[in-house]
Amino acid sequence: MTSSQAHRPHPALRHLVLGGAAVATGLVAGTFHVFACAVVPALGRSGDRTFIEVMRNINDVMTS
Repeated sequence: MTSSQAHRPHPALRHLVLGGAAVATGLVAGTFHVFACAVVPALGRSGDRTFIEVMRNINDVMTS
């Protein structure tokens, strides 16, 4: 066994991690999609000041 092969993860573990990363990426993308398709249009029905206030509040909650 060479030194470059000593640090390689097992192929099954590699596939498991890649699969988990793909699922996590899909879940995050789904969250953004729901937000863009449901929350933003619903807020768009309100006035401009309300929309800006709510979006700022969301940003504050997400960054703290």
